[in-house]
Amino acid sequence: MNNSLSCLNSIFLMLLFYVLFLILSLGPAKASDGFADVDNINVSGKLIASTCDVINADENHVVDFSNVNVSDIYANSHGLAKEFVIIAKNCQPENDLTINFSGRENEALPGLLNISGDAQGIGIGLKSGGINGVPVSVNSHSNLPSAVRGEDIVFILGAYIKGEPQAVKDKNIVLGNFSATANFILRYE
Repeated sequence: MNNSLSCLNSIFLMLLFYVLFLILSLGPAKASDGFADVDNINVSGKLIASTCDVINADENHVVDFSNVNVSDIYANSHGLAKEFVIIAKNCQPENDLTINFSGRENEALPGLLNISGDAQGIGIGLKSGGINGVPVSVNSHSNLPSAVRGEDIVFILGAYIKGEPQAVKDKNIVLGNFSATANFILRYE
């Protein structure tokens, strides 16, 4: 019985190979034969790296100068700076991450932010590398260095107050509350 099963399997396999041989020997069907309709499938897409997550992205990053003595501005004091950080998590390690700042620029201090409020005669500048870092111009592309802390990419930045040249010369900076806003864009390159 086992032998007859083996024989049936052999016959079945031979028939299967014979049918396959006949199908393949007929060649591919042509559209003119009426058997097939030839068409193309185009597949396209774009592979991208996922974006980073900015810590506290739903909140404003606030740099609070509190009370600033105007005499420190006239003296061009370097103590008028505050450090802040922007942290990005879950970044793709093979991509470079840069940060750019935009905002309303001070006409008397190009590259610095213009202020709003009662105070007049000052601008707010930004620095890369903290309070002792290098000035960064708003509204221009800057390749700012970042630090890697574990899986986080950290931009250490500084904000500083600077008097407008004419207001400092004439000693006519207007006292009062002030604020300035900069937007930042993280760019993956």
